[in-house]
Amino acid sequence: VIAVAALGILAERLLYVHLYKRPQLDQVLVTIGFNFIVIAVLTLMFGPNVMSMELPPSMKASVDLGFRDFEVYRIVVSIVCVCVIGALWWIFDRTGIGAKLRAAVDNPTMTQAMGVNVPLLFSATFALGCGLAALGGALGAPMLPMEPMWPLKYLVLVLVVVALAGQGQIRASVAVAVIVGIVETAGRYLFPQFGAFFIYALLIVLMVWRQDGLFVRRKTTRVA
Repeated sequence: VIAVAALGILAERLLYVHLYKRPQLDQVLVTIGFNFIVIAVLTLMFGPNVMSMELPPSMKASVDLGFRDFEVYRIVVSIVCVCVIGALWWIFDRTGIGAKLRAAVDNPTMTQAMGVNVPLLFSATFALGCGLAALGGALGAPMLPMEPMWPLKYLVLVLVVVALAGQGQIRASVAVAVIVGIVETAGRYLFPQFGAFFIYALLIVLMVWRQDGLFVRRKTTRVA
């Protein structure tokens, strides 16, 4: 996790720092292109074969929660996720660092003029995001088959969640992620012939209805 966070700082300073003033679509396209480069490197190093990670016997055991049996490892992952979500919400919504970050995103020039080190703040945030991505990959590796194309399978869902939740909305992102997960799982289980049709249909409908995000309050203009 720490190594990936350090690589994230390097990528942010060398690549993404030049994209902050570009449209968001350009940033997304560069990220997707960068993913293809990483996938090609991983395929060259480890091959295209699917790999799996074995859990220790203690993590494979099941626990009866009354309504269903759950694997110990899945319970541990759920607890870690709840703790990470709570920590992120507290940092971004309840601390001075979060306030500075929101101000820097809205108006980096003014925030820099007020004495905030905006480049350092952006680098730290980018490193945090990369570290959390590495943590998610490490936690998910024992439950999902690993292959070089793994990132692209979930990148679309991540973009859907971000588009529907809106920028800087931690609680909204969690709510949208749960909704997307339920729709995606139910759609594939009940109507497997449609594949991911329901996810994209939901995205189109909600983006037409709420262009700024599902839980973002619409701005109202008062007429004097």
